[in-house]
Amino acid sequence: MKNHLIKFSALVVGLWASAALATPVISSLTVSGQSPASVNAGSNATFSVTLVKSGSGNLEAYLTCSNLPAGATATFTPSSLLFNGSTTLTNSSTLTISTLPSTPTGVYTFAVIARDGGSHNIATNTGTLTIGSGNKTVVATHSITSIQVLPDGSASVAVHAAASKSYVLQATIGLSSANWVNISTNSTDVNGDCVLSDPGASAFSSRFYRTGLLN
Repeated sequence: MKNHLIKFSALVVGLWASAALATPVISSLTVSGQSPASVNAGSNATFSVTLVKSGSGNLEAYLTCSNLPAGATATFTPSSLLFNGSTTLTNSSTLTISTLPSTPTGVYTFAVIARDGGSHNIATNTGTLTIGSGNKTVVATHSITSIQVLPDGSASVAVHAAASKSYVLQATIGLSSANWVNISTNSTDVNGDCVLSDPGASAFSSRFYRTGLLN
């Protein structure tokens, strides 16, 4: 009798584990980086939202977005993701965040929520929205790391900044002057470094430099 009870209990446990495995669940939700990396207020930014389902059975996940800045709205295409049986395990939707010209510049963390109908099967994750001004991102900080006068009289200005961005070198003869002149442009490498040149530096007894982001 004792041996029969042990076999029966093992059978029940095995059936329960099989049933639990078959229940469809949203196992993960990911939000891609923003495209383009920064937008002006009044423009749109897009993201890819990817869901992964575990288990078998049908599941339809409805997508929503929260914690957006003032004047921003979110649209998902499609607005829900359907998983059929055990064949569809990954599905994606495009999130478009539209802003108004009055939307404040800044870097915002928003939330994306996927819910399986009215059930408690919910997955969430966050994304980052960057809104700049005048085609200049607010997160691409940069600094001049060195200035050298070369033997030919030109000046070499080294900059460290965001990777793969274009910068302009400007110069003036006095800090009190509002007359900043564009001298040269260059783009940073994958490490965020570049050198900007002033070939006419030797024509001035003194010169002040600054750099600005172009894109």
